[in-house]
Amino acid sequence: MSNTKNLEIIEKFCQILKGEISLSDNLPKLNIFQGVSQFPIRIKCVLLSWHSLKSVLE
Repeated sequence: MSNTKNLEIIEKFCQILKGEISLSDNLPKLNIFQGVSQFPIRIKCVLLSWHSLKSVLE
């Protein structure tokens, strides 16, 4: 996968966690984190590693 595609997936995942978009059919394994959107404090915990990955890819 290209860095651009990976960055798109990271952005969609972040939006799913924040409740900005609904579940995505092309990210079925990541959809289990949808419930985290109900716990705003936990969103930061889940996104920490994703932000690190995003920094590396950029």
